[in-house]
Amino acid sequence: MIITVAANKGGVAKTTSAVAIAHQLAQAGKKVLLVDLDTTGSVCLSLGIQPSDGVFRLFTGSFDTEDCVEARNNLYVVPGDSRSKMVDLLIRDTGEYYQAQKRLWDFTYPFEVVVFDTKDGLKLQELAISLADVVLVPTVPEALAADAVYEIDAMLNVMHGAGLFHGKMYVLPTKVGLYKEHDAILAALRDSFGASVLPVVPNRIGVAVLAAQGKTLFEGFYAYIEPVREAYRLVILEITE
Repeated sequence: MIITVAANKGGVAKTTSAVAIAHQLAQAGKKVLLVDLDTTGSVCLSLGIQPSDGVFRLFTGSFDTEDCVEARNNLYVVPGDSRSKMVDLLIRDTGEYYQAQKRLWDFTYPFEVVVFDTKDGLKLQELAISLADVVLVPTVPEALAADAVYEIDAMLNVMHGAGLFHGKMYVLPTKVGLYKEHDAILAALRDSFGASVLPVVPNRIGVAVLAAQGKTLFEGFYAYIEPVREAYRLVILEITE
């Protein structure tokens, strides 16, 4: 199964979601590959490992599965950094989209679950979406972030029409609080996307603290973030059924 986490707006818990889902599935006994296609190395930092040019080397042919970093038991990472931008430029300049797609697809073969953390505006994001069974779109229930969900939905419809996407999109509301604005935007998202809107992830400041410590949600056993952990457990059940 391939899960691509995509967002056209920052600050919506995209990397937090990718890492949490990948780690929870690894803890459940799945052999999981987590690929950091963002150019900031956020996945690596969230797991307490050093960002490096793994994604760049993957696409240039000098990175194999044994080069993955085993960040946790059953959880293998292809690290990324700013050099991932060079891959994106290479794909755009040479037009080798399908060769890059095949390279990425072939690399995922030994793993039961693959999770891509992506960055908006890059061809790498489009590649990851084209391979996905599930595209997970995190959003905070605020106007600008919600607009970005509709942008991704429109992009997926275009890709589907071109035969480049055959998966399913889910909307994941994150950092949800007890605000009237949140209630109104959640209602609008549910009107638009129905059952594809997943259980909400509540806002807890401790989530950012754990990430800064290089720990995932399922390592820092603080009672006040248990509602966040439980939300991600429910999300995993829905997107993997």
